[in-house]
Amino acid sequence: MIDATRHLVSGDLDRLVQVAIKAYQTGDFQAGDKAVADLSDLTTRLDALLGYQQETLSSWIDDARAYGDTPAESAYYVENAKAQVSVWGGKGNLNDYASKAWQGMYKSFYLPRWLKLFSALRAGGFDQAAFTVSITTWEHDWVNDGQVYTRSKPSDPIAAARVLLARLEGEA
Repeated sequence: MIDATRHLVSGDLDRLVQVAIKAYQTGDFQAGDKAVADLSDLTTRLDALLGYQQETLSSWIDDARAYGDTPAESAYYVENAKAQVSVWGGKGNLNDYASKAWQGMYKSFYLPRWLKLFSALRAGGFDQAAFTVSITTWEHDWVNDGQVYTRSKPSDPIAAARVLLARLEGEA
C-alpha cells in the first residue's frame, strides 16, 4: 500500500509542479501559490510516509558512511552516495538519472529545489541560464552539506496512506 500510495502521490506532485509553473508564467499568482502550498503539504506528508519503506536517504547515507575506514573516507563515500542519487555525472549532465523515491529525498532535496524554481518564476523575468547556474550550485552544496538524516517511521502507515489518498480523491 505504501508503494502504491507513493506512486499515485508522485503523479499528483508532477501535476502540481506543472500547474504552478504555468500559473506563474501567466501571472496567476493565486493559482501558483495554491499549487505550491498543496505540493509542499503533499511532499512533506509523502516524505513522512516513506519512512516505512526499507530504503531511505538515511539508510543509504549510513551504509555509505559505514563503508569508510577513516572519517575522511566515510565523508568521501557519503558525498558520493548523495551525488549518485541527485547530481550524478557532474555539473548538470545527469541530474536525477538515479533519483530515488525515498524518505529524506523529497523533504530535503526535491521540495527545496522545486521551491527555488517557483520563487524564481514568481519573481518574474525568469532567466533560465542564471537559474541553472544557481540551482546547480545549490544541488552541489546539498551533496556536500554534511546533513545528518534520521529515519522516522509513521506510527500508523496505513492511516497516513489513507489520508494522502483521500487528499487525491478530493482533488479529482
